[in-house]
Amino acid sequence: MTRPAVAPVWGPPVLREVGRIIDYDAAAGTAWFEVPAHLAVPGDLTGASLVVRHPDTLVQTARVVVSPHRAGRIFGVYVIEGRPALEEEVARLADTLP
Repeated sequence: MTRPAVAPVWGPPVLREVGRIIDYDAAAGTAWFEVPAHLAVPGDLTGASLVVRHPDTLVQTARVVVSPHRAGRIFGVYVIEGRPALEEEVARLADTLP
């Protein structure tokens, strides 16, 4: 018995939280995010493109690029599109599924 061909199911990209917005300067087009204590601090993120999304609805509110400015668990970002708000989630594409 042969199985019928099944088309792959594509969904939205899997995003993983890397931090939360702690400051936003609309005039400068910059923001800061902090990696919470329960998450591992990612390696060098400089130049990485990330998304900012509302933590309850997961609706994207901004796109950012990580700047070279970093202090421990706090990373600076350039806001490319949108308006991040305090406590919104910063996420990146997942490298692998769990």
